[in-house]
Amino acid sequence: MITFITTFTLKGDDAETFEQLFKEHAEFMTAQRGFLGFRMVRSMSKPGTYVNVGHWADTDAHRAALSTPEFASHVQAMSPFVEVTADLYTEVAAHAPAAG
Repeated sequence: MITFITTFTLKGDDAETFEQLFKEHAEFMTAQRGFLGFRMVRSMSKPGTYVNVGHWADTDAHRAALSTPEFASHVQAMSPFVEVTADLYTEVAAHAPAAG
C-alpha cells in the first residue's frame, strides 16, 4: 500500500466551489483500480488549507489514475481555486489503540 498526501490551499475564499469540485474528483478516484480510500480534512487554524490522504494498492494503480484525461480535467477545474502540493509516501510506523 502507498499513501498519496495532497495539500490544497485556497487562492481566495470560495471554499464551497472547491469542496464541490473535490467531491466530484473523489467520486472519480474511488472508481479507479487500486484505490483503497481517502480522508480529506480541513485545518482548524487555517480554514483555507485542506489535506487529503489517499491510499492506493500500489504506485502503478496510482500512476494509471493520474494519467487519465478525466484526472487532468479535474486538476484543470480546481486549479483556479487552490494551490496544490503532493507526494507519495510509504508507511514506516503505525499505532492503533488496543480494543476494549
